Amino acid sequence: MALPQHIAIRHGFPDLKGRIMDIPGIQGGITMLDPNGNVLAKGFSLKIVGSKTIQPDPSKAPFEVATIKVTKATADGGRTSYTVTQPVQRIFESFPEVVREAVGEDAEFDSKEPYDKLLLLTLASSSKDTEHLAPTVNASQWIDEATGYWMDHGKMVCSRPVEICREIKTPEGETVYRLRVPRPNQPGFHDYTTCSWDELNSGTFHFSEQGINIHSAVKTAMAMLGRYESLNTSGRLKQEHEEYTQPEREAKAALDNTFWGFARRR
Repeated sequence: MALPQHIAIRHGFPDLKGRIMDIPGIQGGITMLDPNGNVLAKGFSLKIVGSKTIQPDPSKAPFEVATIKVTKATADGGRTSYTVTQPVQRIFESFPEVVREAVGEDAEFDSKEPYDKLLLLTLASSSKDTEHLAPTVNASQWIDEATGYWMDHGKMVCSRPVEICREIKTPEGETVYRLRVPRPNQPGFHDYTTCSWDELNSGTFHFSEQGINIHSAVKTAMAMLGRYESLNTSGRLKQEHEEYTQPEREAKAALDNTFWGFARRR
């Protein structure tokens, strides 16, 4: 499908075009977000799944049409999908009108957004070559793979992927939390700290080896608790095992580095 130059240039930039949040269930829904987490559309998503050239009138030149797949959230938490066909030229010249016709008069989207963000997000999500620039996520909170940020509805709430490693019961009956965060230059190793419930919710926990920027303490705590609660017993035991065995693994890594450093000097 040929893109007009002003769209092709921006489509070709290897930067994030936005995200599609598709959360199952009645409390979920579909939301199309721009790169900063601002809502572009709610209740539906769009993908271009094909294009072809047709000539319905033999007396006129042929033109290109595109098939758009519309996925809509239903009131019972389900999804319904169908396709519509539109002239490619009209998609690029009158996209808000195309959206309104494809989704319906009740379509909820920013029809006056001046920078073609919804169109660029739709185009990016429609191709295997660019779909990583328009990822679909299935939860309201997640860790962004590219940056390591904790995200909440497309907005960064914590600058590092802090996780709850385990819960600890004190002799007084209080629950405290063992937190961990990956070491930037040591895959498989973490830094650890312990905090109380109040420190977890206020974002006042600290790692001595790393600086953490928390933009929303409550949402960061919700994200960490949600992740920990979603782990099964095996997942929780795996995290505990990684913490307990880290000193041994650190010692082995240091020994390996010493050996290879000696070998290189010979």
